[in-house]
Amino acid sequence: MRAMANKADYARAHGMSITWVAALLVASYDGAWNKLVYLHRLLRHELRKDMGARNDWLLWCDWDIIITDLGHELPLEDYEARGVRLVVGGDPAMLASGATPDCELRASPCLLLRTLPPSCVTLLLTCSSFA
Repeated sequence: MRAMANKADYARAHGMSITWVAALLVASYDGAWNKLVYLHRLLRHELRKDMGARNDWLLWCDWDIIITDLGHELPLEDYEARGVRLVVGGDPAMLASGATPDCELRASPCLLLRTLPPSCVTLLLTCSSFA
């Protein structure tokens, strides 16, 4: 409960909407894979919207993440200026090489995705078989 309230407080402080998912969306994709199924569906939903109605970024935080600095501003404008479209935690050398295996996406407790079609290619390809 505390972790959920923490994320809700952060979202409220930064004018973000928040959605919770606890349901297993596809039985054959349990555990960390469920995160990718949900993000795949959410991205498809966002990409169907007109640009003006679309959320520019999606932030995923696992249920057990606690945000310790509720005033922290994500550097979205900096990411946009540099053309960053996907921010994933993990091994920096592996991520920098572009050889990001699906396990990095599954295991990352926080993901920040730009909702532009090119930004979603890795996730959509990784999740292309998700219903």
